[in-house]
Amino acid sequence: MRIELLKENLLEYIHHLSLYDYMAYGWVLLFFVIFLILSILISSKKPLLSVVFILLNFTFLLFSPLMINTFMNKTVRKNSVKIIKTDYLHFSKALIVSAKIKNEGKVDFKECKVKAKIIKQSKNAFKNFLYGLKPLKKRTIFIKDKITKQSSMEFKIVFDNFDYKKDYNVTIKAECNQ
Repeated sequence: MRIELLKENLLEYIHHLSLYDYMAYGWVLLFFVIFLILSILISSKKPLLSVVFILLNFTFLLFSPLMINTFMNKTVRKNSVKIIKTDYLHFSKALIVSAKIKNEGKVDFKECKVKAKIIKQSKNAFKNFLYGLKPLKKRTIFIKDKITKQSSMEFKIVFDNFDYKKDYNVTIKAECNQ
């Protein structure tokens, strides 16, 4: 089950790569090859330094996809989500969250994956951390409408069968692709 989910997420990530992603991976590959050649060239004179370079090089190659994705999400595909209001429907025990997503990036978005969570709240910081690990409800929606640069779009997320009377917090995050 977990392997299928990992495979699905990896295929989705590869499917949504943009020109900027390919350029970043090209640079990573170029630096990898350059430092690998440099390590091979200095291996006869300084073998310990060569081994350290090779280990650092493979570590860089291993963690570069995470760094590239984080960098792209903070610059090229930057977005912000603001919760406008939350309405609790007593007759159907549902929570409706109205929010707005804004494209603050450098490209137009074709699709956005929006993840929302309802998390219990407490006065204890340690409990809040634990509640964040196990939310009351989670919901993922896909916005398939085009969101151009510096524009925004409103959307709603409905949490059915929500009957929690105590204090809670709603968090929403989005990942958008061009």
